[in-house]
Amino acid sequence: MNKFTGVPRERLLSSIIPVLLLFLCPRSLFAVGEKYLVLGGSATWQGIETRHDIIESEGLRPYPVLTLSSARGRAALDTDLYLSFDEKKPELFASSGASYRIQPGMSAAAGSRLARQGAGAALFSGKSEALNIEASGADALFAPGNIIGSFSLEFWLYPQNLENGEQILGWIAQGQRIQCSAARNRLQWDFQGFFLPPGNGENTGQFRLSGLSAVIPGQWSHHLIRYNGNTGLLEYLVNGETEAMVYTTGNSHEGGEVYAPRAGQGGFFTLGKHFSGLIDEFVIRGKAPEQVEAGKYRAEGGRIESRVLDLGQKNSSVFNIIALGGYTVSAGKKLQNHYGGIGAFTQVSLSDDSAVRFFARAGEDPFALRSDPWTPFIPGRALPGLRGRYVQVAADLYPSGDREGSPYLEKILLAWFPDEPPRPPERIACRALDGAVELNWKPSVDRDTAGYLVYFGTSKGEYFGDRDSAKKDGPVSPVDAGNRTSIRIDGLQNGRLYYFTVAAYDAAGLWEAMEEDDPPAFFHAGEFSRELSVRPLEGLSARYQTAAESLAGK
Repeated sequence: MNKFTGVPRERLLSSIIPVLLLFLCPRSLFAVGEKYLVLGGSATWQGIETRHDIIESEGLRPYPVLTLSSARGRAALDTDLYLSFDEKKPELFASSGASYRIQPGMSAAAGSRLARQGAGAALFSGKSEALNIEASGADALFAPGNIIGSFSLEFWLYPQNLENGEQILGWIAQGQRIQCSAARNRLQWDFQGFFLPPGNGENTGQFRLSGLSAVIPGQWSHHLIRYNGNTGLLEYLVNGETEAMVYTTGNSHEGGEVYAPRAGQGGFFTLGKHFSGLIDEFVIRGKAPEQVEAGKYRAEGGRIESRVLDLGQKNSSVFNIIALGGYTVSAGKKLQNHYGGIGAFTQVSLSDDSAVRFFARAGEDPFALRSDPWTPFIPGRALPGLRGRYVQVAADLYPSGDREGSPYLEKILLAWFPDEPPRPPERIACRALDGAVELNWKPSVDRDTAGYLVYFGTSKGEYFGDRDSAKKDGPVSPVDAGNRTSIRIDGLQNGRLYYFTVAAYDAAGLWEAMEEDDPPAFFHAGEFSRELSVRPLEGLSARYQTAAESLAGK
């Protein structure tokens, strides 16, 4: 937090241009009394307390930015195996559960910039090295001898060339095989000995599914095999669209005798053998999903919330919140960056239909603030009524219309004015009386003045003594004069020299002061006026005029 001086406050309130200069030249001069707080940029994102489906991404701007996470998080309950490859090292690849053992026969992995989703992907060189996956427990869907029923296999594919014969995925077991390989720029699935007839029949079915759409090298595509154990329908989908289908029945038609899938003895999966490119998000489920999540980001987006930020002074006025950022678009291996700067989020949506919605709330109690309603705002526009010592900001990030692009936040800046207490009154005068003093003053020039506190003591510049003992012997300093410009203080000791000063206060803290036994500690009072000295004497009348009063022009 820094304080700037030099430019009139009205000029800053009517324009956000100085805020832009603030980012370019943080040490520049802006406005009298303005303060600011920055989240992000060189200040880091440590002030963000809650992040849902939001991550920090590097390389888009000089410092990490907040963007949507493409990771799918926890696997669904029906998931049998889930390989996200987010571990970034083949020797660390692991399933979401303990039902499978991973044996990496590969030596490379890709990071988040190349991954389709999450923080990493499996990288294959085109040689015979492969990732082997073997069931390690009887609860695995593909455990030896298990009758599988409904299931699905899916993954994201990014081929380098996709030459004929490249093997993407395989299942090898005693007497059976599943193979997914490249043929004429398409994927072809062959099932041999995997679907068995009812009873003890030995005639196993052989089924083939061939894709219709060409798989384009240098682009991500989603591939899904799903099987309905009730009807025997086996489907192959590419990017959520059905490319081929067959019924695993004795006559290969609907209504025939259904052949059921069964895992053979000694079976294991191979992933990426003789394949050159990337594979991401390999999932096996125990059911056939009706909908395919083909978008890179979730449609519901993500959310951030800052911690409760302490502005340091009650009744502070947050008059503007600025957000800098842009959006990204996935284009093959490349990530296109569209930086919008200070004007990125002034519109309802960005040009790709991604969006960021901002919210704020402020108050005097940091604990009660967390249950207060959020107020939506548009960055760069005035925020009337957002006042308090504590403030909190939040933002919802939504992906683009095709869910391939994400907005990002580079910085969030809060600009506010602390509630400066009113200036002290002028032309203070006092009269010495018998055991009392009368004071009067000219009102403070600040319009938000709510009252005055009169301080006094028996030593110059010292106005706070033992309040408990003072209550027994006489008046207690300070004395609340309310919104008056004169006061009489009785109970003073004749012959003793007293020193007086007056401070003005505004409404901040006034309600707490009214509810406490020791109210002056809660008043939002400003600086002291000039000090006057006076000595009460026995026999003095109200018309006695002190030298100090004469000097004041009375």
